[in-house]
Amino acid sequence: MPLPVLARKMQKLASQQLHQLKQLLTGRGFIKFKRLYKIKGELGQGGFGIVYKGVRLSDMLPVAVKFIERRHVREWGRLAEQRVPMEICMLTRCNQLSGVITLLDWFSLPE
Repeated sequence: MPLPVLARKMQKLASQQLHQLKQLLTGRGFIKFKRLYKIKGELGQGGFGIVYKGVRLSDMLPVAVKFIERRHVREWGRLAEQRVPMEICMLTRCNQLSGVITLLDWFSLPE
């Protein structure tokens, strides 16, 4: 497949995924997320989730927003008596270490 055709197909797929995300974020359960952050586009995806570029609306800080489906979470931990993915537990515990990304927020969204 020629590169321009492949690039157009990839762009269309990314656009469709962003559209699906925007539809997902119109639910009432996402009011807090929408009040605090704005999604700008896709950064990348892997086997467990999709990462979007975004901004925190309070100060326009560029952020990365990662969505992970619950079915892909293999290990769980506890944070403030709530069951959360181990990734969130570890990032919270390592938040002050240099070289570790800073976890600003996390949200539990319905599937």
